[in-house]
Amino acid sequence: MILHRWRWSIYQVVATAGVLLVVDLAFFSANLLKIFEGGWIPLMFGTLVFVIMTTWHSGVEAVHRRNAARSQKPGEFFAGLHRDGIVRVAGTAVFLTRLVKSIPPLIVNYVKQGRSLQKNVIVLTVSFENVPRVRSNDRVRMERIDDNFWHATLHFGFVEIPDIPSALSGAQELRLPVVDQATYYIERNDLISRRHRSP
Repeated sequence: MILHRWRWSIYQVVATAGVLLVVDLAFFSANLLKIFEGGWIPLMFGTLVFVIMTTWHSGVEAVHRRNAARSQKPGEFFAGLHRDGIVRVAGTAVFLTRLVKSIPPLIVNYVKQGRSLQKNVIVLTVSFENVPRVRSNDRVRMERIDDNFWHATLHFGFVEIPDIPSALSGAQELRLPVVDQATYYIERNDLISRRHRSP
């Protein structure tokens, strides 16, 4: 980047980087002497935090992979609704999920256990953007998947407190069903370590 933006020669870059590297190595070498005088404490604490964070991240990714494996493609799911004679009852259901391209296991298990599904269904994903606030016109993105079945994405800024019912109520011009009396469902993942795991 320096070569192209500042138009330095390779010799200037190497010389400048060498000077900075010598200074950094001098500070680093001086601090090595402090490890046995108590410097090992912040190093151990940093290592512990790093292990916890990487373990947590790996666990979250494992849960996402498992949910993705248990999800269904929309065509397969709706074919199953008609094939199994699933009853569509009155009302609106909002299922919160992170999956955007498939039917989440939350809905699949709900239909499997209850043998019914609300007439209006909204699969809802909440997305936080890298901006402080999102304009109201850009808040909701809606995609119709099937009859009375939508996937909606709510966009919030990182300083905003999500108000999901209010955001959905303000999106009636997108032809979403009335959500004032909707029932909300959220998936709960209880992580339990077992010696003998079921497949």
